[in-house]
Amino acid sequence: MSSAAANDPTQALPAECILSFSERVTVAEAMQELDRHMATLRAGSVAAPKSVLLPVADLQGLQEVDTSALAVIIALDRESRRLCGQPLRIRHAPDNIVSLARLSSLSSVLTWENGVSAAAGSVDPS
Repeated sequence: MSSAAANDPTQALPAECILSFSERVTVAEAMQELDRHMATLRAGSVAAPKSVLLPVADLQGLQEVDTSALAVIIALDRESRRLCGQPLRIRHAPDNIVSLARLSSLSSVLTWENGVSAAAGSVDPS
């Protein structure tokens, strides 16, 4: 970025919109989890220009999941693309959600961080 662009207040720096998941996301909690994150995502998209909001699903605390958790992530990814023009980035994904994504052939359509690859059993060392 040029120094002129760096001093231009209309050139906002990217800002992460962190969606921190609960410890448990199963069919009983899925709608509440989805509603909470959708509200956060929508509020972030109103506050920041579309091109600078980086939506991130932080799954660090997630311990108990079923396929409902994957459905929540897919819905948030779709809303991220619509509101922010970018896919939802998935951070700190536990093995159980990665396995569910791979078993359902959805791992290749999601954007993973922290060395998760779409291929079964494949981990990127970077």
